[in-house]
Amino acid sequence: MLLSPRGDVLESRSLDEILTSSPSLFRIRPIQPVGERRGDLFIDLFHANTVEWMNQAHLAARDPIYAPRNVLVTSRRQDLVAIFDWDRTKLLWSWGPGEISGPHDATVLENGNILLFDNGLARGWSRVIELDPLQKKIVWQYRAPVPEDFFTKSHGSNQRLPGGNTLITYSGKGRAFELTPEGEVVWEFLNPRINDRGQRATIAKFWRYPIAFVEAILAKRELARGP
Repeated sequence: MLLSPRGDVLESRSLDEILTSSPSLFRIRPIQPVGERRGDLFIDLFHANTVEWMNQAHLAARDPIYAPRNVLVTSRRQDLVAIFDWDRTKLLWSWGPGEISGPHDATVLENGNILLFDNGLARGWSRVIELDPLQKKIVWQYRAPVPEDFFTKSHGSNQRLPGGNTLITYSGKGRAFELTPEGEVVWEFLNPRINDRGQRATIAKFWRYPIAFVEAILAKRELARGP
């Protein structure tokens, strides 16, 4: 859905209609029910956990998939990352089945690549990957030296930082860490909330904001308080 600043629905699109618009690009995979709701079986067919505009306008001349009215979506249940034309409700590009499992948080980088958290449900270990969407080729990835040491069944996020480091949310272990392109961890945060079984509280998503962004919010709050 496209919402106004007040939360009113301005436009909406059907993900089912989009993903069936181009059978040569993608065919919806049947899945098993994930539980019951009010006595009926519940089928979470898509579980679209992130949706964003193709917000890198300087890339629009490179390829039609970067047009500013296109949308990038992550479908956890379909092991899918897809790009569609919002105005035409048409699928333009897709990737993922057989390569990723239960993904989260696909986002377009300034260089045109896609950064993605691959939960790895079918493998039992997670990774963060950078994908060249035009070549459909993984050009960078992070996984733990012992892959099973980095695994979260749900959530997970990634943010490419200025300078090239990547901030990763290890949701299931209540941890966030920053690493270099070479995979060296240079900073980490551990959720201090721990239950009586020694488990850290989940962090759904960790995000770094520029200092100027935070300072502007604080200044606006002080202005609202008045003298």
